[in-house]
Amino acid sequence: MPVPITATVSAPAGEAAASSTVSTSGKVPCFIRILPTLPGSGNMQFPFENRPRSPGTRPREAHQGVSTMPYFARTGEALMPNTMRAVVAEAPGGPESLQLKDIPVPSPGEGQVRIQVAYSPLNPLDTHARADRIKWMHPGFPFVTGYEYSGRVVETGDGVDPALNGKRVAANGQWNGNGEFAIARAVGLVPVPDRFDYQLGSTFSTCAPTSWHLVHSAGRVQPGQTVVLHSAAGAVGIMTTQIAKDAGATVIGLVGGGEKAEWASQFGADHMLDYRSEEWPAQVKELTGGRGADVIVDGVQGPNAPLNYDACAPLGNVIYIGAMGGMAPPADISLIIGKSISVTGFVQFFHQARTRQAEDAEIEEKLATGQWRIPIERVASLDETPAMHAAFENRELFGRTLIEVGGEDV
Repeated sequence: MPVPITATVSAPAGEAAASSTVSTSGKVPCFIRILPTLPGSGNMQFPFENRPRSPGTRPREAHQGVSTMPYFARTGEALMPNTMRAVVAEAPGGPESLQLKDIPVPSPGEGQVRIQVAYSPLNPLDTHARADRIKWMHPGFPFVTGYEYSGRVVETGDGVDPALNGKRVAANGQWNGNGEFAIARAVGLVPVPDRFDYQLGSTFSTCAPTSWHLVHSAGRVQPGQTVVLHSAAGAVGIMTTQIAKDAGATVIGLVGGGEKAEWASQFGADHMLDYRSEEWPAQVKELTGGRGADVIVDGVQGPNAPLNYDACAPLGNVIYIGAMGGMAPPADISLIIGKSISVTGFVQFFHQARTRQAEDAEIEEKLATGQWRIPIERVASLDETPAMHAAFENRELFGRTLIEVGGEDV
């Protein structure tokens, strides 16, 4: 016999609240449907012993008390469906191997939260992992693509402060962002500032701190130095250009052709060179009075990567942040030794752990006030994800591309 349960819906101060009654036998999972006329968002409260479980979640022990679950009245959708749409990489392959399919909604475990995804920026690691080109930070097949994303916490697992429910957050390095719901470790979440929308909120926690640490931690850029940036029309290239200029450096961008050079120049680079010409190291040395670059940032590391050491100044630093072009051929060690060049690998998390993310305040302020810009050039739908992978690998994209999942109404 179904047991009626009254769900009390509390809305933000000054807005209308409502209540509704649902039924459950305590054995069959059910959900609450909230009418779309309710404004804002709030909470539903249930007695624990009669609380209906969301489909796919683990059982909870019955005991006296009140359980609070978030509702999102703006969507007018069920609190939690059985399945969700997600882009899945079943096995290594090209962009065409990605499948948009219905899969079970994941449940948070201990120390985890479930996030309703708003946007997921296309990250180079999405394409690397899909093609099985990387051995670090790979989630293992099959997996839901989406290395980074923004959204709202809709359920907390054991050991997680329930106050996180309803909070707007960004997650990166935890995958699953190309699905309607994602599971993330609570300790890795970044609050989305109130003055950011979800689009900016999905991007600021990755490319901005990456660029900040490339300049200030790994590169240790000083006023008057010269910085060369591969992929200068990409998101990290654009952000690093702006931060390096703020640090007093001369910035030389490497791009593929005049259209990208013209577009990327608006963000402050002093010079733009075409990386497709093997003469670019000579051009760098000409622009620096024969000395070469103090810092070179390379996320391509393709067959022409050894040219970095020719373009680098004595005591310079070549920083590798990716391998879009595949693994580079062996380097000329004698040239590295002869110039006392440092070769550095880079992952932002280690640097953030050292600074305890003290840089976040500066990043937020400069993005919010427009002093630094993250160019969001394209917003694609979830079913366009394979096409965006292909466009990225063909070097057709400028700036940042977002995959819209739930959008701003999450």
